[in-house]
Amino acid sequence: MSRYLFQLSYTSEAMAKMINNPQDRGAILREHTQLLGGKIETFDFCFGTYHVVTIIEYPDDETMEAIAMAVYASGAIKDLNITVLVPMENAVRAMTRARAAGYPAPSG
Repeated sequence: MSRYLFQLSYTSEAMAKMINNPQDRGAILREHTQLLGGKIETFDFCFGTYHVVTIIEYPDDETMEAIAMAVYASGAIKDLNITVLVPMENAVRAMTRARAAGYPAPSG
């Protein structure tokens, strides 16, 4: 399973609807994530540029993209940022491979 950091901002219209009818959007996303074979690790409301930060596991990038498309297509989201999270052991292996690649710095 791959892990992804989702950061999203709601439209003002969606926020107004949630204020008028408070609801746990994490529970709704959790249900749809499970239908696609995924799992939510955390779903938090936050201050700042984004209204929600969540870490989700999905079987593959295609599944992650499917849920991202579905969430964005709802019309409730004005901004969605997705970051692939790389386990440290994978990053260390990548560093080792990068060293072996020997790519030269720009000269000048």
